[in-house]
Amino acid sequence: MNKTFKIVSLALALAGLGHTAQAGKFVYVSEIPGNIVNNSSSVLAGKICLINQDQRWTADKVYVVDKMVFVEEPAVLTIEPGTIVRFEANTVSGGTSTDPNDPGALFICRGAKIVAQGTADAPIVMTNLDDPFVAGGATTIPTIANGGKGKEQASGTYQELSPRDYTSSASASTPRFQVDQEWGGLVMLGKAKLAFNTTGTLDNGSNISPPVIATSTKGVGANFIEGTAAIDSSIYGISPRAGYTFSGGLYGGANDNDNSGSIRFVSLRFGGFLFAPNNELNGLTTGALGRNTSIEFVEIYNNADDDFEPFGGRNHFRYIVGTAGGDDGFDIDEGYNGNVQFMLQLQGNVYFQDGTTTGRAVANEGDILGEWDGPDFVLNGKPYSVPTVFNYTGIGGGFDGIDRKENSGGKVFNSIYVNPSDLNLVDGDLATAEAGTDGTGSIHRFLNIRATGGEFNNVGDSTRPTEEDLLFRSTTFAVRSSLRVISGSATNNATVVSKLTNNTQYQLLVGLTNAVRTLPVTTVNTLLNGGRTNNSGSPVITPASINNYFGSLDPRTGALVDAGVRPSQTAGGDGYARKSGWFVETDFRGAFKDGNWLSGWSVLEDVGVAPQGGFATAAFPVPTVSRVVTGNIARVTFPTANGVKYSVQASEDGGKTYLPVNSATGLTAGVVVGNGSSATVDLAGKGSTQIFVRVMAL
Repeated sequence: MNKTFKIVSLALALAGLGHTAQAGKFVYVSEIPGNIVNNSSSVLAGKICLINQDQRWTADKVYVVDKMVFVEEPAVLTIEPGTIVRFEANTVSGGTSTDPNDPGALFICRGAKIVAQGTADAPIVMTNLDDPFVAGGATTIPTIANGGKGKEQASGTYQELSPRDYTSSASASTPRFQVDQEWGGLVMLGKAKLAFNTTGTLDNGSNISPPVIATSTKGVGANFIEGTAAIDSSIYGISPRAGYTFSGGLYGGANDNDNSGSIRFVSLRFGGFLFAPNNELNGLTTGALGRNTSIEFVEIYNNADDDFEPFGGRNHFRYIVGTAGGDDGFDIDEGYNGNVQFMLQLQGNVYFQDGTTTGRAVANEGDILGEWDGPDFVLNGKPYSVPTVFNYTGIGGGFDGIDRKENSGGKVFNSIYVNPSDLNLVDGDLATAEAGTDGTGSIHRFLNIRATGGEFNNVGDSTRPTEEDLLFRSTTFAVRSSLRVISGSATNNATVVSKLTNNTQYQLLVGLTNAVRTLPVTTVNTLLNGGRTNNSGSPVITPASINNYFGSLDPRTGALVDAGVRPSQTAGGDGYARKSGWFVETDFRGAFKDGNWLSGWSVLEDVGVAPQGGFATAAFPVPTVSRVVTGNIARVTFPTANGVKYSVQASEDGGKTYLPVNSATGLTAGVVVGNGSSATVDLAGKGSTQIFVRVMAL
């Protein structure tokens, strides 16, 4: 991994760093003392491993997950910075909804927690068996020669693992662009609200009921996550500790403040195994996570299904990247209402690198940048899907539109869509929506303001929101020629187009390379592969020459893109999510302006998509934190580059959750504007508090 730039968190106390794994130090998770493998007579025998006590995975080992691992309450799984976790593919027959496959996968169940806090210097990597792009390289691959077991066969025996050669830079001959679906994924399940099989009357929890496997009864406000319809609390063959319950694949509840732990600087690669029919696992699946769960600095690379998919819940995402997802980039469902800021999506993987085909399965070549869905089964189910997104950059290839459907809302600000041929508002009756009648389709969410329910259409809330549930503000669409707005069966309806473009700081750029500084292409014409498409009729990235592409991606916002709007300065009342103080006070569009929050930990540098050493000229400054006793001030000082803006972010919960400091002496409009000299920010009232601080170049 390249470590040219660093993001460093300092406290008024020191923390230890992880160690690089040593050859031969392989730990098979199902064999850790205290972990329980289900060896009952059921079809799930031998497929599932239970962790129900606290466990720490250390960076001096390589962990091999050879089964579906379920972490149940009250267990906390802690993974140290720099730890490598490798996953087996499927080894036991299965593949039905009641008899799923058993790819290596990690499930954090309701009430359990994961604490996986890597660093930019020592990211946590979850990947397949022979990925070489990790600290320690080939010595961490569990071959028999290295001291591992090799590769498990269907019979349960092992044979030597022959690592593939990932070094070639040509798309056609390297696993780096071809490999996917080699393990399951990371799944986190919680107890927050979701819109599943509800009738529009879901309240604070009095009518929530779990699904029942034996009678095939669907739940209300609760469900089994994709592919786990046969995995409930009874699968382990033991009882939980007194006062606790097992949940299996169940998610949902009434606690929007639920806490499932924290993940930071985690790289998930080459996953998405078919778990059961139509149920591939996503790179990161979240089900009904509460807002006290922390997810940031996470990347998904070459996953066979969606990159990120939150099902309901109120958890937030910050600093995330998805590359070459086999389906959609960011897919939401069932009333997801979290915040998202700083996300990069690179979509499409047919001719990803040099104009030659990757050899990836046709079904996994990629679909759209984002599919936003609403409730399951009942379109007026509560809560509605209304995420709030700032600073998103989506670069399409294998991408035929931006889909909003099933009564989904969603609010997008300060974002850039590169190559969105269509903006799809898929469902709902256009005529009814134009007449101003509230209905059950995304067109209605776009055109109309509800009469009651507040921002999230909560039951019992009689207040009228001040804006629509679905909107785009300060957003740029960079297109080859034009943008089609599709609403139901209509294209470019005048009312819909006016709603998109009138007083919304809408910007349309013709010319794809205008949106970011450097695309992985030689000319605009090569971005879409000369007009060739994937199996869904979607255009794909295909540079004409690897010499002009290899390592050239620089997704920082281009000079022709309009300015953005600070979250606190947007229209609307103080009750909206963007006014909560969670968002960094950006005034630009896109996920990057001058800094590079990917540098040092993302696999994109190692596989050659981004330049070695990063694409940013402004390094992340390392802050010095000092306590000023007089006045009870914590003083933060750090170097700056001229003209670059910086966000100071602080944690008072031991480094679990960082929030931007948007008001303090030394800040201007929520940020520091660099002048080439050292900057000082005084955090009043924090001189006697243990406080972790980081500084991010924007």
